Amino acid sequence: MIKKYTLEYWREDDWFVGRIIEIPGLFNQGKSLDELEANLYDAYFLLMDEGVPPEGVETEKIDFEIDE
Repeated sequence: MIKKYTLEYWREDDWFVGRIIEIPGLFNQGKSLDELEANLYDAYFLLMDEGVPPEGVETEKIDFEIDE
């Protein structure tokens, strides 16, 4: 199944910064628009926990502490 989402992006200095409007919290950046789209694609799989991420993406669960 193909899902279609809306990419909103802007320039910050030398970076393209963008978000997927329909998925709160899905932001990323890239040096080019193509890199931004690829980074958002990877982030989608990590955020949505859609199973196995795209080829070439490595994930690792880590423990960390947050001092509140």
